[in-house]
Amino acid sequence: MKLWPGWRIILEQLGVAYEVIRRWDGVTPERFSAIIVNDIPDSTEMEVLDAYMREGGGVLDAAAWLPAVEPAMIGNRGIGAMVPAADDDLFRHIWLADLDTRVKLHREATWMGGAVYLGDRGGGAIACLAFDPGTLLRDVRSVRRQFHAPASPYPNEIVARVSKGEIRRIVEAALRWLHARRGLPYVHRWHFPGRLPCIFCCRIDSDYGTREQVESLHAVARDHDIAMTWFLHAEAHAGWLERFAAMDDQEMALHGYRHRTFRGYEENRANIAAAAALLEREGIPFTGFAAPNGFWNVSLARAVADAGLVYTSEFSLDYDDLPFHPELYGDSSPVLQVPIHPICIGSLARVKAGAAVMKEYFRGVIDRGFRLREPVILYHHPGHEYWDVIADSFRCVRGFGIVNMTMGEYAAWWLRRERVRFEAWYDGDAIGARFRTAEPDVELAVRDAAGRYGFIAGDGAHRYADIAWDAAPEPVAAPADIRKIRRWSPLLLRHSIEDCTSRARQ
Repeated sequence: MKLWPGWRIILEQLGVAYEVIRRWDGVTPERFSAIIVNDIPDSTEMEVLDAYMREGGGVLDAAAWLPAVEPAMIGNRGIGAMVPAADDDLFRHIWLADLDTRVKLHREATWMGGAVYLGDRGGGAIACLAFDPGTLLRDVRSVRRQFHAPASPYPNEIVARVSKGEIRRIVEAALRWLHARRGLPYVHRWHFPGRLPCIFCCRIDSDYGTREQVESLHAVARDHDIAMTWFLHAEAHAGWLERFAAMDDQEMALHGYRHRTFRGYEENRANIAAAAALLEREGIPFTGFAAPNGFWNVSLARAVADAGLVYTSEFSLDYDDLPFHPELYGDSSPVLQVPIHPICIGSLARVKAGAAVMKEYFRGVIDRGFRLREPVILYHHPGHEYWDVIADSFRCVRGFGIVNMTMGEYAAWWLRRERVRFEAWYDGDAIGARFRTAEPDVELAVRDAAGRYGFIAGDGAHRYADIAWDAAPEPVAAPADIRKIRRWSPLLLRHSIEDCTSRARQ
């Protein structure tokens, strides 16, 4: 098995303890709670896997092992999107997983719309996916997609063609199932500082916002004690950047000098440098960057890395997901990608949604993120106004008790999380943990077979009965008509033409 870049991303997002198997003579169920098979095993590996399964092990097969040993049980076909069935309890938190690839479907698979096979094999358990998540996470294509809303027509945006967040959720659900099947707890680094159940960030792309619009938006944030992250379009505010310098309750970041993402490295590097020079002249600190229009490409990623920035955020690469380091020239980029929710007020206004629909939409996004125990990161532009909608979202966040962080604060914490390395074991009475590296505000979360979760902190054994268990929140099930958003709409073509024309003038 190999640690391909896509699998490194998933495993680091999940925060599990893992290692690449290099010596197969020491593979036992006692040593490995689960084995991920992401390449066709050779004859030696096949024998070891069979023995591991006979002894009660658990395997997550990324369309590699079963297709090789049971080819008659596998059907190959192309698939666009997957949706779980209404009675699919294991994957009901998945809404719609866009794959746009060919898959290997097990003929007895019944989970996740037939894309996941769960069963017993020998004395162990196997979860066989119809696709290789590691390969799909390397997909950098983008496409205009619709997003479900309380009323149609639905808002749309150019986003990652493959919904990487949903794929990561599928992998995690399969791993939790394997551990539960073996009677083992599922242990991983928590997603947030300490034991917070969720965090909220608000990203502002300043674009061509006027001074009056910026002042109005800042006032809404102050009224609700929200620290936002402003990605500054430097050219548009070149004459009054001192106003942003005075916002000591907010974070500032770069959105480029021109509001444009270029294909070439030199143009992107120059655009970033020109914006950075203006902010530095005003004494405005920054560590983050977000590309205009959310467009990501390899040349941009290289320019951002060479500029020494800490984090970036582009929804054409990923959205509604946990932070990660994207692949760059076969290695991991040093710059952290912090995904956001890609639909903003402007997206909804464009399809004639009113304020009431907007409020309901964003409440739903916040509710789902809170129940998933994942970050809620919304974004807005001052030029789109609708201050009452922004205020409603802030009130909703406060109503859930979600802690507000800037994107820079969350990125800095996530980088500390990445440094934490641990080993864990379970003896039927206690969970043991040994930290090779630790951070004071990074804890281990434990999910048990009943779906409860709790936390352990520090080295040593932690008695199972002493853990303060909480019931996992009921997930928000996908809308019954979720598949409608993948039907073609003339708005997709119309908005693409309009956006292309607009970008040509930037």
